[in-house]
Amino acid sequence: LILINPMLVPKAVFEPMIARKKGYYIFPPLGLLYLAAIARDVDPSIKLHVVDLNFEMLMNAQEEGFDYDFWEGRLAELIENCESPYIGITYMFESNKDTFTEIASFIRTKFPSVPLIGGGVQATYDYEELIEVLGFDGVIRREGENQFKIFLQNALKKDNARIPEGM
Repeated sequence: LILINPMLVPKAVFEPMIARKKGYYIFPPLGLLYLAAIARDVDPSIKLHVVDLNFEMLMNAQEEGFDYDFWEGRLAELIENCESPYIGITYMFESNKDTFTEIASFIRTKFPSVPLIGGGVQATYDYEELIEVLGFDGVIRREGENQFKIFLQNALKKDNARIPEGM
């Protein structure tokens, strides 16, 4: 299971100097951490990765030779090394639609058979676009802890009969 928090600032407007001066917001991906705790509750042996690309980007920007597109190699390697990955991407705000869309498109293009799940505040409203345009396999809407738990239990049992309410 790979849970991804996208970068908050799109490449087109990102300035490494602002990052070096600590001028961009950074906060832990609390929703993904809650989902990680639920995943551990469902299956304590689950192989789990929470990837905070916003944090990683801001840390990498501190170095000379920074490349905004570092995340592509980071995610590709992580996904390639997972036996049976499920990928969740959080889409909290309209303001990070560009980065969310870029990450989702990269994953869908490079790994077309990997199940892709979206969630978050903005995903709740844009769920049809996520499924119809971006090719997501599912979207967990509203407060998603219960839906995620049922989804994960079903995925681990390979049981598609019980679709969680709100998904």
